[in-house]
Amino acid sequence: MTKKRGLRAAQLLALTLVLLLLCACGKVDHNEDETSNLGHWGRALAALSMQTLGGNPVVFGGELPEDTVSSALEIREIETREQLLEALRFRLEHGVREDYHFDADVLTAYSEQELEAALSELDETQQAHYRRVLEVYELWGEDGLLAVDAAEAALLLQLGYDAALLTHEEAQALVEPVAKMVQGQFTSWEELLQNLLDGRRITDQLDQDREKFKALTERVDTLREGDDDKDPLFDDALFSEELIPLEGVSASTLLS
Repeated sequence: MTKKRGLRAAQLLALTLVLLLLCACGKVDHNEDETSNLGHWGRALAALSMQTLGGNPVVFGGELPEDTVSSALEIREIETREQLLEALRFRLEHGVREDYHFDADVLTAYSEQELEAALSELDETQQAHYRRVLEVYELWGEDGLLAVDAAEAALLLQLGYDAALLTHEEAQALVEPVAKMVQGQFTSWEELLQNLLDGRRITDQLDQDREKFKALTERVDTLREGDDDKDPLFDDALFSEELIPLEGVSASTLLS
């Protein structure tokens, strides 16, 4: 009887190990610290840009080829760690939303008649730009373009990690102030991604290229539709959860 019980226990243990291995094999390696949710925030915020670069949005760093990383950083005029951190500081403190705020303040100070008179003195391209600013401001107010800056910041950190300008831990830790930018301003990824699309109407002048805007919108839809329900990239729970920093690495220290 003792031998049978021992045999059964051994069989149960073996079965448990097999099931654990099967679960592990089916689980995606996101290349992030599982004790923190900052890597997840970084992946989701940069997903559209990462997809545009040909990377894998569900993996931190995107598994990008070296030449793609080099080209992306070269376009941004980043060669060193300090230049990367300075670009991050710009996105956190100013970003493209700074010019947007200035333009919106000027435009909303006009009466309707004054506005039309002022716009009539501009060429069609300038008129279209300022009308886009007003439309986005009516939708989002001060938060217009917020997701544009957050998405670029999250992408910068992953490019920096890929280029060995930041360690794996540093890149994730630096996501914390980026996530703080948006966590209290939005309640879902649907809302944040719409803010991103509306913001890029301004930064990418997409009203002048309907096909490009349609393609961008379709890419967002593809990302959302292809999301894994059991392991979602765009997990709305992130907006209500506390940010969990990495142990031993501080974003404030890295940015000081």
